[in-house]
Amino acid sequence: MMRLEAVLDPMRHRVVAISKDETVAVAMDKMVREQTSALLVITGHKPWGIFTKRDLLDCLHHNSEKSPQAIKIEDVITGQLMTASGSDPIDTTVAMMVKAGISHLPVTKEEEVTAVITLTDLMAFQNETLMAELDGLESYIDDLKTAELD
Repeated sequence: MMRLEAVLDPMRHRVVAISKDETVAVAMDKMVREQTSALLVITGHKPWGIFTKRDLLDCLHHNSEKSPQAIKIEDVITGQLMTASGSDPIDTTVAMMVKAGISHLPVTKEEEVTAVITLTDLMAFQNETLMAELDGLESYIDDLKTAELD
């Protein structure tokens, strides 16, 4: 059973954080500068939520009368923060993310967020793993056919 830690790459899954007291304008700027689609929202040094591109679009759509400089992050993110551990199985994590309708998930180690993984990352990893298995099976079948001819 493959675990999340097999997918994690510190450079690709780095944590970019923002305070819940910051504005949507600051979050947008940070997302562009850091080239990330999600920000870990913190209060003090504790994870409090996650702000994604989807949250940004929803916020701008539902608050079109307000400037992004006037909207606080804490006022626009919804739901409880879900997290996973690096030792969690990938298939269970994918199922949880799909069921919850989320595309980004903070990964923790000893209660500290060490990475943010995306559903796309997990699906790509599973696809690569299945393709490698398929290649191995095809090779095995070819070997069996060759052995029959001998």
